[in-house]
Amino acid sequence: MHEVRAGHGRPWSRVPLWAMLVATVATVATVATSAAAATSTGQSPPTTPSASQPGSLVDGLPRPSLEGLEPEIRGQIEDARAAVEQLGEQHGPQNHARAIGTLGQLYHAYGLVEAAMRCYQIAAAATVDLQWSYYLAHTLREQGDFAASNEHLAEMLRRGGDTVPEVLFYLGANLLELGRVDEAEQSFQKGLELAPEEVAFVAGLGEVALARGEHQLAVERLERALAAVPAADRLYYPLGQAYRALGDLEKARLALSQFGAVGIKPRDPLLADLDALRVGSTPHTLSGRIAFAAGRFAEAAEAFQRAVDARPEDPGAHVNLATALDRLGRRDEAIEHNRRAVELAPEARTAHYNLGVLLRLQGEHAGSVRHLGEALRLEPEDHPARLELAATYRAAGDLAAAAGQAHQVREADPLNEEAWWQEASALVDIGQLSAAQRVLEDGLQALPRSLRLMRGLARLYASSPHADQRDPERAVELYSRLWEAEPSVANALSFARALERVGRCPESADLVGKVLATKGLEEVYTAEQLAALRRLEEDLASGAACVD
Repeated sequence: MHEVRAGHGRPWSRVPLWAMLVATVATVATVATSAAAATSTGQSPPTTPSASQPGSLVDGLPRPSLEGLEPEIRGQIEDARAAVEQLGEQHGPQNHARAIGTLGQLYHAYGLVEAAMRCYQIAAAATVDLQWSYYLAHTLREQGDFAASNEHLAEMLRRGGDTVPEVLFYLGANLLELGRVDEAEQSFQKGLELAPEEVAFVAGLGEVALARGEHQLAVERLERALAAVPAADRLYYPLGQAYRALGDLEKARLALSQFGAVGIKPRDPLLADLDALRVGSTPHTLSGRIAFAAGRFAEAAEAFQRAVDARPEDPGAHVNLATALDRLGRRDEAIEHNRRAVELAPEARTAHYNLGVLLRLQGEHAGSVRHLGEALRLEPEDHPARLELAATYRAAGDLAAAAGQAHQVREADPLNEEAWWQEASALVDIGQLSAAQRVLEDGLQALPRSLRLMRGLARLYASSPHADQRDPERAVELYSRLWEAEPSVANALSFARALERVGRCPESADLVGKVLATKGLEEVYTAEQLAALRRLEEDLASGAACVD
């Protein structure tokens, strides 16, 4: 779970890391105690390189390219690397290895994973410290090597890490990925006993229950985790699977529609230490992205504002801040930051695109057309920008231009549902209903499972104001497919009315009765939808709707 640290927004000064690196000398007494403890339990401390090989650790020191990193970050890493190289082994090989491990933390903090792994390997092999194995396990997990990650976590358990909740969590998560469900359950259960306040273990046990086919238990555990951490939208996917297996398709659909990328994990001081090492605008940008993905837009805006303060000439920082401000309803400020991004980088396509969208929402159609047009000049194949331009033309009343822009997109990308929809919608607004029907029919040929296109076409065939454009039988066929694909109250109502229009009243009555007998409708649908369905049921029962 993402945590906000006190003082997170304070600027970091670029200073050599001598103090941090040389301070490892002060840990000798602790190391000696740890080594003695390991020996007393029958374990041997790791073998260290021979002191007769003073350059042996530095010889294996990784030197990744720092190209593309902010100058402040490059300086931080270069200072740390120089400090490691100058430190040598005069303070002892274990302390030298710890300094290399600290350098690995810097590499890890800035995404230089392979270099970080090499540093962690050196530190883990040459010291008795458990933290390097933990960091190494994380880098391996990030690369998808769950088995190798677990080897290091298992080593931590053997050396006393079985009382650390986060070790047990990631061990369980890896075991679940490897299909070792029983062992994963044991790890999550022990972690929950150690830290009952950490709902990440509850979520893990929910996924264990799903893997075992215990679907009701999976629902209970996953719902409990989501109640505690609503932003953890990645959990909606296993929750939807559990509901589907239980036969509750409505709740499955609702859960899957909320599926996202934000997971859940326990508090983790060691990983938080990586955040504390980051300087420049990068840590603020990363924090902002995490908060934004979790729906915490105020927190994201604060982080992005700190990134702007750190690098006011960075157009990307302004674009990020503008995006968060827009989500907070502060559209005028969002527009100003996008304008600033365009001033700093006139070729910034994303800034032009965002500015065009925001100006359309403000009703400033001329400005919107100008900036979206610039985005398309920079990238003519930018289909989202062209569809936004179509939406702007439609809002401005230039319906022919709107249909033309959407038509260009669907010609280039026949699988773009939005393009088919926008062209058909503009044609309907113009009053060219037959042309709209042809576009939707062609769209369904390209996208036969598109419920949106199917629904729009069914409505045109069912209720066109021109009798020669209505096709009640085709409408029944389309609504039947919609009902089969998505058995909702709205689709049931449309299908039932379509059946009634062609005189198939007993089938319409059976459908309405079946839907109204479903449990829990009030939890999912609006009162207006249910009232309309009940009115139709009454009309069918009284014979007011039609007489068979």
